[in-house]
Amino acid sequence: MEVGGWQTGVWPSVKDNADLYMGTTAGSDAMSGFTIGVKAGTICQTVHVHSVGWMSKRCTTPGKWVYAGTNDLSLWTEAVRFTV
Repeated sequence: MEVGGWQTGVWPSVKDNADLYMGTTAGSDAMSGFTIGVKAGTICQTVHVHSVGWMSKRCTTPGKWVYAGTNDLSLWTEAVRFTV
């Protein structure tokens, strides 16, 4: 996996009632943002960005993707709240 840049790997699909872990536990590497999509239904996300706070909720529908987080590499995503 690449360190210090955009990751382009695809995360595995997650079944209902299962946990999905994102980000890293490796030293000072921090996750600034991510994209998420769904095959069916709707998913909404709200992220908490360091020194900014909670961002506005953004949603996506089947076949579409939505970005969450920041493009400012001096900030990082601290928490995510999903609504499905």
